[in-house]
Amino acid sequence: MGDNGPPKSGVFACNVEAVEATAKQLGRVFDELSNFDRRDDAHAADLSSAPIRNALQDFYDDSSDQRDKITDSVKGLRDMLQGLAQGVRDVDRALTDSLPDGAANPAGVK
Repeated sequence: MGDNGPPKSGVFACNVEAVEATAKQLGRVFDELSNFDRRDDAHAADLSSAPIRNALQDFYDDSSDQRDKITDSVKGLRDMLQGLAQGVRDVDRALTDSLPDGAANPAGVK
């Protein structure tokens, strides 16, 4: 059986701000994973030690396959949420433009 037909709740709504905030957080995770070996934060001084830097580089090199899978998944989720937010905003704009003046927020966008 498919999930065709109207939503069971009878209402369609999306908190776009929450979706966008989640996408932004996933973007930060993606950046951290992508730039793990090029840190310039509060831990940068700790990484100047050759043994620590070498150990982290070994970890970085050994974990590359799994890290790439995780990074791709995080990026995919981020992109999907950004697309959802943009799509809902486009639908809301189209619905708003199609209604008489004074009607507001027909799609329940927050």
